[in-house]
Amino acid sequence: MSPKSHNSSSQSQKCLQPHAAHIYTQRLEAILARMVAELRLDGAEVFLLDEEGTALKARACVDANGRACQLPAEAVNFKRAGRIGRMLSGKVTSMTRSPSAPPDEYNPDAAAPVQIDGRIMGLVAVSKGSQTPRDLPQEAMASFAEEIGFIVDSAETEARMAIEAHHEHTLSEVSKAISSALDPNRILEMVSQLMAEGIGARKSAVYVWERDLRQLRRRASHGTLKRTNRKHAVISFAEDQSLVATLANNEAVLLGQRQRSALGQNLLESVDATNAIAVPLMSKGRLVAVAVVSCPETHTGFPADNISLLMAIAAQAAVSIENATLYEAQNRAVTELAALYAVSQALAASLNLNDGLQIVAESISAVTGVSRCGVFLIEQGRAHGHLIIGVADAEKERFKRLSLGLSERETAMMQAIKEGRPTIVEGRATLRDGYMAAHWRVKRMLVVPLIFEGRTVGLAAADEPGHAATFSVNTVKVAAAIGEQAAIAIQNARLYEQTRQHAEELQLLWELGQALGGELGLPEMLDTLTDHLKRLPKVTAVSIIIRHWDGSLLIAREDGEKTSYRNERALTDPCDVQALPALQGQGAQVIRNVRRHASCLHPELRSTESSAHSILAMPLVQENKTIGLINVISSEDRDFATGEMRLIGSVASVASAAIVRGQVYERERRIAETFQRSLLPEVRDQYDDYEIAQHYAAALDEARVGGDFYDVFEMHNGKIAFVIGDVSGKGLDAAIHTATAKYLVRAFAFEEEDPSKVLCRANDALCFYVPVSMFVTLFLAVLDTESGIVYYANAGHELPLLWSAEDSRFRSLACTGRALGFLAGCDYLTEQATMKPGDVFIMYTDGVTEARRDGKFLDSSGVRDAAAPLVGSSASRIAEAIESTVRNFAGGRLRDDIALLVVKRQG
Repeated sequence: MSPKSHNSSSQSQKCLQPHAAHIYTQRLEAILARMVAELRLDGAEVFLLDEEGTALKARACVDANGRACQLPAEAVNFKRAGRIGRMLSGKVTSMTRSPSAPPDEYNPDAAAPVQIDGRIMGLVAVSKGSQTPRDLPQEAMASFAEEIGFIVDSAETEARMAIEAHHEHTLSEVSKAISSALDPNRILEMVSQLMAEGIGARKSAVYVWERDLRQLRRRASHGTLKRTNRKHAVISFAEDQSLVATLANNEAVLLGQRQRSALGQNLLESVDATNAIAVPLMSKGRLVAVAVVSCPETHTGFPADNISLLMAIAAQAAVSIENATLYEAQNRAVTELAALYAVSQALAASLNLNDGLQIVAESISAVTGVSRCGVFLIEQGRAHGHLIIGVADAEKERFKRLSLGLSERETAMMQAIKEGRPTIVEGRATLRDGYMAAHWRVKRMLVVPLIFEGRTVGLAAADEPGHAATFSVNTVKVAAAIGEQAAIAIQNARLYEQTRQHAEELQLLWELGQALGGELGLPEMLDTLTDHLKRLPKVTAVSIIIRHWDGSLLIAREDGEKTSYRNERALTDPCDVQALPALQGQGAQVIRNVRRHASCLHPELRSTESSAHSILAMPLVQENKTIGLINVISSEDRDFATGEMRLIGSVASVASAAIVRGQVYERERRIAETFQRSLLPEVRDQYDDYEIAQHYAAALDEARVGGDFYDVFEMHNGKIAFVIGDVSGKGLDAAIHTATAKYLVRAFAFEEEDPSKVLCRANDALCFYVPVSMFVTLFLAVLDTESGIVYYANAGHELPLLWSAEDSRFRSLACTGRALGFLAGCDYLTEQATMKPGDVFIMYTDGVTEARRDGKFLDSSGVRDAAAPLVGSSASRIAEAIESTVRNFAGGRLRDDIALLVVKRQG
């Protein structure tokens, strides 16, 4: 009877925010537009399977011009054995449109399955155009379907994150609501409401499990009718029912119209629904209540995420519901129990250890009527003074510094620990009582052990200085109950603190990994690393020592200063000198009692009042070789905890690989930049009556060298060739392949006059010589300066713009083939345009159109707007205006290199 759920892409897409869904649709439409353009189709659509897996729902649609179309409202029904079913078999299917296809069956010319990790999520369907090749290339169809699958997978991931965020928020609201409520009826009402709202349901109810009476009693409801409430106020059950057994085993049960169990049918009717779920609320392994939640109207079942959320809410609510039920049953008859409940609520509302123990001390003091109460925490066989009330401030500080070894001397403590229950110490403390004799004038003291799961985690000691306090039996019982709550609070606070510290450590490591992954320059990496290390508690100063291949040292400090030293003997700072064993392969070093010295180079250490500090030197190791160390310095003379050393070690592991990568990159970038500068040609600014302007702008220093390039050269027939392209990838490899692409095009252009033939030969050569992961987008134009005719071919590059002075408008020169290096044997078309006097021809790379601000791209429309006012000016003025527009739009921060060629025919 375990619940089942639906898990599909359509379910996930419902959770996308409107803006995210819009971006998601735009991405799908962009892929379809490219598909229509490259394959010359009449249209293309993306369909995704619904939750049931029996129908296809359109997600994106474009026409023959690549423009978005209105999506059909109805889903496409299909049978798995039918025509659409074959399209979902996992292969690209091409076929002639069937005139006899049933009206409810989708009837495309071809389709390819959209798959994610082998799971078919839908299909991309196309309609052939008049110029579409007779046999559509299956590889191209599959490639586009794979791109769509990636977008769908990304949307699913985003949706899952939205679901998780919603669940975390709901659980937080549940925790806050339950912990702050004092009325048990109010708690039950909130549980009922929050469960329903958490999954978008309209109706819910909560029943308290009265096992002795063999019945469920309705205590709260949400959205249900009064007649239903009255009819199902009490529901009887039998112990042998399988539904009871399943709930008692902490498993949720789905309730439907065919429910055979009488109990299940009553629970279903209690929320006036055709589908519902019964959720057990367990406390200490015992069923205390059952929540019934109707199925949301937007679903046909309960997704696994919703079931998990309901079970999590139930887990949080069960203890509070049971406590509230017991509290109500006793009807607040005993004042001490009311106080105990208040303490329990206060402790549950705070995970801060100090706040919780303050509540414990004050509560025990109030219940017992004494003024002094101290709380010890026991760790590793010692009792540590943590908090005390009813004494002077000086005594509070001395109490916090206590670390007592538990022995027979501390008879009051040991007696309570051994007996495992509150102990009253009678008579004045003697020398055998150790600390009690030395510092407390004890006449009668109550010692309460704080026990969690059979282990004593602390002690509370209460007395009235100089007086023999009276402790009644009931008072001791209440103090013991407070002690039980205190032990749970201590354990929860410790677990919370450990979880918080672990979360902060993971956050620090994640942020550091992100930062080091983005900052490729070594100086920036070291600054980032010191900034993150300074965020750690009790860290006063930081230095990082990096050893170069020649034995020299580079030292970076927390103030951003970086100093180079010839060798280790040149070091002067005592902290650096003390840490050298870690640099020499002796592992992590903890050095204590390091005296403050005048030669210390850390300003924050020089300004502290402490005369001695401590150092943790953690080596940076890569491939079993020590490349440097991280020096973490505390102004206190102390030991470093295991958790601190573990965290610094993790930071060192993350940093080591990044630093080595940064060193390699620095060397590679210098080579690549020199190489790339050599690739930029010297371009004449005038050919006959044609002005030519070129611009190249590199991105910021931390960005890696890109593959943008351009070329202008005269051909053997006197015509002028213009080339602009972009090689995929970054760094030295990209620069090398840029040179390959540039000179291949030059060589073939001197043998072939037709741009399409040049690109065909260059494509075949690149497919043979460069890696499969490398490709080149390239635009080649050949200008006949006498006639003004431009013959061009475009291999997947940004569409150039041609301004017509006669028509006073821009037009784009279309793409005529795919990028170079993808597939040998590709064909490219040569198109032509004419430059008349006053016309302007603009070529650029994607660094121009993909300049972004607030998530928006400049796009080709931004290039048009920048150039249009200046088409009457020189080519140089137009190029400068475009580059200035790109920089301003991007906020002065280029994310990618940009290359520009502007040609203007004078007239």
